[in-house]
Amino acid sequence: MIIGCGFPDCTTYIPSFVSTLDYIWCSRNHFQSCSTMPMFQESDVAPGIPNEIFPSDHLAIGCDLKWLL
Repeated sequence: MIIGCGFPDCTTYIPSFVSTLDYIWCSRNHFQSCSTMPMFQESDVAPGIPNEIFPSDHLAIGCDLKWLL
């Protein structure tokens, strides 16, 4: 297994809890990660989310996967 979007610093950031909770898992036998969304650094979302820029308590992650036949 691989993580298609890499390892972000965090995907949730509230003052009492900072962690990476969200991943895109895929099999390296069936998929190749071609591109990923830019990942946020912890300093980008401090002092916490949700806020006026990030309306959720989870940050979006994404990637383009190529299906290997």
